[in-house]
Amino acid sequence: RYSQWVQLLESLAELRGLSGVQVLEKAGAVMNACWALENAPACYFKFPKPQQGGGSLWDFAAIACLFHELGAVATDVFGEPLELNRAESTFMNHCGVIFATDEALAREVRGLLRL
Repeated sequence: RYSQWVQLLESLAELRGLSGVQVLEKAGAVMNACWALENAPACYFKFPKPQQGGGSLWDFAAIACLFHELGAVATDVFGEPLELNRAESTFMNHCGVIFATDEALAREVRGLLRL
């Protein structure tokens, strides 16, 4: 559903009066989220999935700290705080993540995730 997601994000960018979407996905979770901070308004997200993998707690804890210190948003895809002390697993695949440069963008992306 990659192309569908790019289209949804393009529509969101247009509604926000932006000129388009730039997809940066050449690195791991921490670098991708840092690029979001450097390119505001921007976000980095990962969908929930049944299989383990896709980013460990320590990756997301490090970037969540940066986002919180800068007043940006770091939550799971449901808008809940990240579970960074899980005993069951070191992965966040069960709930996904959203890192956004502002709360309105995080809310809008959460809305798209529900589609």
